[in-house]
Amino acid sequence: MSKKSTIALIIIVVVIVIVAVGGWWYMSSAKQPANIAPTSPNISLNQTKTAPKQQDTAVKNDQNNTPAPAAANSTDNPTRAVPTQAPANSLIGTWVSSVKGKGMQGSGKIVLPKFTTQLEMSGDVNLVIKTVADNIASGIISYSNLCTVSTVTMPGKPAAAKPPQCVSGESKEVQLHVNGNALTFAGQTSTGANVSFTGNYTNDTMSGAFTIAGSYGDMKGTFSLERAKN
Repeated sequence: MSKKSTIALIIIVVVIVIVAVGGWWYMSSAKQPANIAPTSPNISLNQTKTAPKQQDTAVKNDQNNTPAPAAANSTDNPTRAVPTQAPANSLIGTWVSSVKGKGMQGSGKIVLPKFTTQLEMSGDVNLVIKTVADNIASGIISYSNLCTVSTVTMPGKPAAAKPPQCVSGESKEVQLHVNGNALTFAGQTSTGANVSFTGNYTNDTMSGAFTIAGSYGDMKGTFSLERAKN
């Protein structure tokens, strides 16, 4: 074999080796993604399968953690609210005018054939409750500067105001009939006029209406008392 033939043969062998190595490298590179690719779908599939379980668990946890409905509060519905009732024995003590000079305020009118008298009254009340038994509260009532101003009108003459007629200092026994927070009682002024009271009370206040019955007409008004402060 000539020298040229030998060189040509060596070149051919080198080319064949290069092509073979290149082909092996290419095949190795192509196979590796094929081995890795299935792992990614497997992960997605597992996540898809576990998602419903996680959702079920979240729903169950939410149901378990859901607070029970709040109990109905009677104060949310005014029609269901129950007013606080003060016990009858809370009446025991001294009660005085809520506003000085206006423990009682009232008015009335006397109409006679020859004249008409308009009456305006105001003053203080002092009520001392000593005992309460069987819904009867017993005590003493007195009036201070309970004054009535009279204005008399006669046909053909101007109205004339009379000097105030005042009641003060005299005490009378009194009994209050108690029913829940309501009470009624009757008293008498030093002039002998009968006074009837109807009202309500709490632990610290007492108020309502009164009527003074007269021979020729009644005087009506309101009273407002509060527990005396020590």
